[in-house]
Amino acid sequence: LPNSWKRPRPTATVSYVGPKAPAHVQPLSFCCAPQSVAKDGNLVHESYFEAEHHERFPGQKNVENTRYEADSAAKTMQALMVGVGVTKGLYDLDTPLANYGVAPKAAFGPGNIWWPKLTLHHILSQTTGQGRAEPGTAFTYDSDNYIAHASHLIEKTTNTGSAFWATENFAVPMGLPDLYKEDGLHTDI
Repeated sequence: LPNSWKRPRPTATVSYVGPKAPAHVQPLSFCCAPQSVAKDGNLVHESYFEAEHHERFPGQKNVENTRYEADSAAKTMQALMVGVGVTKGLYDLDTPLANYGVAPKAAFGPGNIWWPKLTLHHILSQTTGQGRAEPGTAFTYDSDNYIAHASHLIEKTTNTGSAFWATENFAVPMGLPDLYKEDGLHTDI
């Protein structure tokens, strides 16, 4: 990262990619989300919005160190973090999670009939089936209990909390030691 970026950054980023933003383009307005815009590797815009009407954070004032859950935007980070575990040889993308001793925490068909087939590949590609289809046969927008199985796999293969492992092996090396700070409360990442 450029030296100008080596300071605590907001947890949500919006970027405009292109030669120059047209004059009529205004900063995007996301409810309570901080915005950062980069051009040619330089920070050219940074703003924080008040969230007085946001249902989860009424009255929240946004400043540089305000933290929010990234929700589904964090799925990309989860994929990168899972890749670290694959690189370290902890698990494989195509080995069923059941083979590692992970227990199902969501429904995977009647009587969990499809659980023995679920892999990280299915979780990362949003094809768990959510119990309505066999894993890998249909796109399902997976969240919560379905994607949390990646966290359960990390816990099984490392014998530690997934937020702790992800902090030490993924976030700290990236220079983001507080990335999973709030997630440690729930153990899942």
